Amino acid sequence: MNRKTLVRGGAPLLILIVLATGCGNSVTTPIITPSHSGSPIISMNIDHPMQGQFSHLAIYEDGYVIRNEERGLRMPVKEHPPTRSWYTGQLKVEEITNLIDFFQSSGFMEMDETHIFVGKPIDNDGMAYGDNNVSITISNTNLQKTVSATAYLTYADMPFPLNDIYTRLWGIALETNFVTSEVIQ
Repeated sequence: MNRKTLVRGGAPLLILIVLATGCGNSVTTPIITPSHSGSPIISMNIDHPMQGQFSHLAIYEDGYVIRNEERGLRMPVKEHPPTRSWYTGQLKVEEITNLIDFFQSSGFMEMDETHIFVGKPIDNDGMAYGDNNVSITISNTNLQKTVSATAYLTYADMPFPLNDIYTRLWGIALETNFVTSEVIQ
């Protein structure tokens, strides 16, 4: 083995080490995201595909709340890259009890599982559809149900009690506290 072979063979290793350790001031640190053992008893997914925004809310039996949001996914630009953020909160036992009671008494359990907006007539014989897609699930002892609403113009347009449950759950989501965020690569 001569010296030329060593340099040629060592160059890829050196490049790999430089790439693995990073160049310049750019350092990526792993982020710690909120998690919880078990499955949520109540969850809500909100999708706005045309806006590139997605939200997920999970409420656990002990009242722990996790919300994550992804934004800027549709047409990201360098100044506003797509991001994923996490938020957490804590509900009191009576708040969870009241929420579960509302699922039982509101008619949610009797709803059809899928609701698709029929559209709103607009000029030139067209129809307007929305970008509001919601899926709400309860999975608590004897209550097991998922109801979804697709293409609604506003949340108020969704059938009752889905619209009211959405409003209550979104209120809980807004009470959560920011934990961390990351740029989505």
